[in-house]
Amino acid sequence: MPAHSLSSSTNFNTTMADIASALTQSVSKDGQTAATADIPMGTFKHTNVGAATLRTQYARADQVQDGVFSWGGTAGGTANAHTISLSPAIAVYTTGMRIIYLAPAFANTAATTLAVNGLTAQTIKTIDGFDLAPLDIPISSIVDVIYDGTNFRVTRPLPSRPNLIINGGMRFDQRNSGGAVTPAASTYTLDRWRLNIDAASKITVQQITAGAAVGASHALKLLVASAYSAGAAEQFTLKQYIEGSDTRSLGFGASGAVALAISFDFWSTMTGTYCVTLVNSAADRSYVTTFSVGSASTWQRVALVIPGDTSGTWLTGPGQIGIAVFIDLGSGSNFQATAGAWNASQKTRTSGSVNWIGTLNAEIRMTRVKAELASPTMYQEDMEGIISMRCSRFRQQVRATWAGEVVASRVYSVCVTFPVPMCKTPTFTYSETSPTGFPSGNPSTDTPNAYFCEFYKTSSVGASGGGIYKYTVTCDAEL
Repeated sequence: MPAHSLSSSTNFNTTMADIASALTQSVSKDGQTAATADIPMGTFKHTNVGAATLRTQYARADQVQDGVFSWGGTAGGTANAHTISLSPAIAVYTTGMRIIYLAPAFANTAATTLAVNGLTAQTIKTIDGFDLAPLDIPISSIVDVIYDGTNFRVTRPLPSRPNLIINGGMRFDQRNSGGAVTPAASTYTLDRWRLNIDAASKITVQQITAGAAVGASHALKLLVASAYSAGAAEQFTLKQYIEGSDTRSLGFGASGAVALAISFDFWSTMTGTYCVTLVNSAADRSYVTTFSVGSASTWQRVALVIPGDTSGTWLTGPGQIGIAVFIDLGSGSNFQATAGAWNASQKTRTSGSVNWIGTLNAEIRMTRVKAELASPTMYQEDMEGIISMRCSRFRQQVRATWAGEVVASRVYSVCVTFPVPMCKTPTFTYSETSPTGFPSGNPSTDTPNAYFCEFYKTSSVGASGGGIYKYTVTCDAEL
């Protein structure tokens, strides 16, 4: 190119145009120009980056690794209304947002909320969407929650709470030892489980092992032995009475009553709506709730929460009926109510629920039943010895035995201390071996109570020498 060609107007204009185009497409180091498309880094990194202080800025790796954006520090507010501030601040709750913070120096006492950066407080729920119970957030504990679009949910299952139901795993059957029975009247079947029937011999009850739910060793099986259409005032239910001393902490009958959560494994040959009901001892307060069986002959886990009743009389003493938990099997129309409200009489079903008793050979199986404070937690079976002791509080067998030299017409007694104190003074039934030196028939009792009883008999007229009586005594203190 000739030396003078660079100074020509044409070449100069072309050069300036090229420079202007390059500057237009460049990103200025002082931020005066911005990128207009994605910029490939060619595997290179941004280095010496400042810490992000706004949500629209780059996050440094150390900020992400340190959890800066999700850490809320120690919560303020109150025991049941937590407040935190994130930095950078959020302007709206977003589905999937995860937040971690330290609870205040006091545990929650009821359902609890969380407000972030001054936004509207949202309820904190359990991992499966139920309200928290008192003490679910311990003092100064780590709280890890995710926003589900409506509420915050804790990210881990809560520890298992004590079960108010006894023999929920259906492992104890003192009366029938696993044999099938078809009662002619209302009676206890498996330990603590009572079948209420107003027509004889319609339902067969049995403890089973084969066919129990996964994770369960036993189940209670109900079978319709004779199909029946219940009269308006006739009741068909399976229920368990929970002792008043165990339900005292729920506070039923007063302001601040805590909800009761009921959960169980359920299997039925009939699909449709089934009902679970809470009833007080006087049967003048009840709450019906429902669950659905969509697939016949398939095990499913049911979880229900019934709000605490702030009215009525709910007994809270030992040996008293605190709360009765009912499963309706096809009771008459007098027991129908709308689900989801407290009633001033005993109701156990809705008008559209399954009339299970009306179908010959219909079958229900149930196991791993749990009743607990406020919200459902994992079912955890008690150890064998603990279940045995809890069942023995209501029914147990002892031996009343006396042996030795006897004199005619003299009283001989034995005092038996119950291995497990009973919930109240029991009633007694007896089976005996043939006595020697004593007349046949049951012994008399003296000073029976929940802890011990003295059994005695008078020796036969003309008795002398060795004498003996032996009785197996069934002690019944069912509520």
